[in-house]
Amino acid sequence: MQKEHFETVIAQMGPTFTSHAFIERFMSMYESVYVGRLSGYSEAKASFRTLHAQIGRYLAQHAEELGIRPSGPVPSKNIKGNETYCQKWEKL
Repeated sequence: MQKEHFETVIAQMGPTFTSHAFIERFMSMYESVYVGRLSGYSEAKASFRTLHAQIGRYLAQHAEELGIRPSGPVPSKNIKGNETYCQKWEKL
């Protein structure tokens, strides 16, 4: 995953979005990149969670340069349909 991937996905998002919505859009736009990364975690017990946490950390660590800021955790269904919490983001 490259910074350009993140920038392109963010450009397609509305003024606010969640980490889960970002991941879904990323998966749609860059399926081969996503699957390639996911396959790297095939031995992990929670491969989706591991990859999604990595994506969330990237957003948090590079928020300023990506032109976003966190606005708190919100309830959201994850890729498996389980109700969890994730970060809500605002574009600057």
